[in-house]
Amino acid sequence: MSVAVYELEQHIYIDVEDNGAGMSEETIAKIYDPFYTTKPVGEGTGMGMTMVYAIVHEHQGCIDIQSTEGMGTRISCVFPVQSQVRKTVTS
Repeated sequence: MSVAVYELEQHIYIDVEDNGAGMSEETIAKIYDPFYTTKPVGEGTGMGMTMVYAIVHEHQGCIDIQSTEGMGTRISCVFPVQSQVRKTVTS
């Protein structure tokens, strides 16, 4: 597995890639559905990618999934670079 974080053209990219089993088109189409899981009954909640999707979109980002069965998966999260600097005020 590899993880890469980089900035390109005013966007921050987080890429996670593995050489595992990969996913079918059917699985990719359902991956963000709440409670969808490929794990056996009782072993998964099916909320992981649903939560990732919500968090990424809450920050004006997007997700791209590229997968080939038997060869692995690459998931890229892309976020716009924020032009304003946040300031924390303490009292």
